[in-house]
Amino acid sequence: DMQPEVAYVKMVLENLPVGVRAFFIVGLIGAIVSTLDSYYLVGGATLANDIFARLKGTGKLSQKAILTYTRVAVVLLGIIGLSLAFRFKLVYDAFLFIASIWMSAAFVPIVGGLVFKGRITEMGGLLAMIVGGGTFGLLKAFPGITEIEPLVLSLPASLIVWLVGNRIGKPRNAAFLQD
Repeated sequence: DMQPEVAYVKMVLENLPVGVRAFFIVGLIGAIVSTLDSYYLVGGATLANDIFARLKGTGKLSQKAILTYTRVAVVLLGIIGLSLAFRFKLVYDAFLFIASIWMSAAFVPIVGGLVFKGRITEMGGLLAMIVGGGTFGLLKAFPGITEIEPLVLSLPASLIVWLVGNRIGKPRNAAFLQD
């Protein structure tokens, strides 16, 4: 009757001796904290370096300013993460939600940037992330809009905007830089 991740922890806590149980709990908490701080740092660095610093202009921000922006982004992501964490009953549900957001926002620009032979621009990637993630978030926040799974609609929306957005701005791939 139980979810597998809950059953595993319950079984371990009921069957291990007291001292070993403490090591298990400390190890489990350590793994969770280590994973979370890695995700927050990657997210903060991505927001500071790849989005905010590029909006300001490459080379215009000092490393100290980027570090400050990274720290602010980590705190903001922590607040967002904590506010979302209590909306899910199980970690598995939260993981599916986050993975679906990532898939909606990042899949098309990453895979398209790696395999697409046509014109690729930063605007295409940025628009695909915003529209893909925004479409997923909107459809998840208002489930009555459609009966279709939000990921099924957000991926094509991201692809369409990515293709249109690649017409805007300077091409960033080698094939077009040589022309």
